[in-house]
Amino acid sequence: MEDLEFWRSEFNDFSSASLLGAALPVSGPGDCEISLSRKFVPPPLAERLRDLADSSGLGLTSVLLGAWAVLLSRYTGQDDVVFGVAADGRPEDDHTAAGGAIGPFAIVLPLRLRVGGDDLLAPWLRQVEERRCKAFRHRSLSIRQIQECANWEDGAPFLDHVVDIFNAFPEKAAGTTAGSKAIEFGPGLMFHGNFPFTIAICAGAGGISLQCASSRPEFDAQTMDDLLEHYRHLLKEIAGEDEQPVSEPWATGAV
Repeated sequence: MEDLEFWRSEFNDFSSASLLGAALPVSGPGDCEISLSRKFVPPPLAERLRDLADSSGLGLTSVLLGAWAVLLSRYTGQDDVVFGVAADGRPEDDHTAAGGAIGPFAIVLPLRLRVGGDDLLAPWLRQVEERRCKAFRHRSLSIRQIQECANWEDGAPFLDHVVDIFNAFPEKAAGTTAGSKAIEFGPGLMFHGNFPFTIAICAGAGGISLQCASSRPEFDAQTMDDLLEHYRHLLKEIAGEDEQPVSEPWATGAV
């Protein structure tokens, strides 16, 4: 009942889905079942992003999710965005393999974030952390059940992409991690087959790997390349910019 009330409150005024597929430029019919792109964030930039997270008392995951929210806002023109986040759905009382349930526990939770305004970057990122942790604590409902809580029209797209983050850096706050998925497309990327787009981010001491896969034939690998390049640009812009308003570090961005 608590989880139902949380998601009803979270989406009681939700009216417009943030669909990546509706915002990307169409490249025409493709000849591949899956379009795949990879980019890399070098270690020095990864360390600066980690320093930004540490100085704000956050996990790096929240910085990466915040940057994605800004990118999605720029693509869709919306200042209230929602996207899927991969999480470990294992019950809280079952964290060990010994005697516990065995198998994949990957789930997808919607994360709703408001972008823009006069909030400074660091306090806004703390809001991102708070909202993702709240969503994780109320993870017992499926996407379909959450969609019903939002009174979303049956059959209308609610989410069309998932951001799947694996952070090998130590986290200072409890958050979400990537789980096992059914289909693998190269190191670090597991495709979420129920959603047209998967964005996989793997962060560690060797840098940050960015991967994007699309099952929509009208979006080719170049479109995915451009998307990840814009995201990489945003990560570079926000590194060390914790005292600026949320809207300013990206004012000259590539999108």
